[in-house]
Amino acid sequence: MSIKSPLQIQRDEHDESSLAKKTTEVSLSTWKTSNLTLTTANIAYLLPATEMAERKTLVVYNASDTTIYFGDSSVTTSSGIILSSLAVLTTDAVSGIYAVCGTNNKTVNILEGK
Repeated sequence: MSIKSPLQIQRDEHDESSLAKKTTEVSLSTWKTSNLTLTTANIAYLLPATEMAERKTLVVYNASDTTIYFGDSSVTTSSGIILSSLAVLTTDAVSGIYAVCGTNNKTVNILEGK
């Protein structure tokens, strides 16, 4: 499923040299939703299995009843960023975000935008 509608995303950046706050607005107009079941415990899965070309943002919703962990392809349940049950992770990552869970058959819902 693709959603085509403009959305304004505001990103705040800090310039360490001047301590000034820089705000950038990005207009995203193409969206794709999917879900992924982490079928095997302790195996890292790419989010999503087929990434949107030229993706600008990724939103992941932990639809399971178990904590899921995020990171690069080597992510584990002890090294990953924690996403608790029913929580949302948003990142500007273009590609290469993986998830792992210590329990079989847990699902995440995914929204990609460009």
